[in-house]
Amino acid sequence: MKIVRDTPALLPGLKLRRTPRELLEADVAALKDALSLFHDWTTTAGLLALLPPGWTERRVRMAASADPELLSFPGSPGYKLTRDATPEEIHRAVDTLQSQARVMFARATTYSRWYHRYRARRMEGSPAR
Repeated sequence: MKIVRDTPALLPGLKLRRTPRELLEADVAALKDALSLFHDWTTTAGLLALLPPGWTERRVRMAASADPELLSFPGSPGYKLTRDATPEEIHRAVDTLQSQARVMFARATTYSRWYHRYRARRMEGSPAR
């Protein structure tokens, strides 16, 4: 008996697995569908109750951050379709995310400066501080 391992060659056009991009696009679509049932902020717990089994908080965050039509930001009451958001909510999201980006950039700069000082001292033979 001969075992055939090259199934895709036998069935051209058959895709056995979806790419990560396709999976993310499907997650974004599912999250949009769930949020379209509401026109206000929805918590992660509320979404997880609607979404199929296998969804996690992390998966919700990943899908929400992949599409500008899905609004969420640190300090927000949950998730919302951007088209249902008020201009004030969108401005608050932008301000919050820009502020977070400035803090993260400053932190990255601090690490970079420390590393360069450490490396220079190490090459000179001085202990790092």
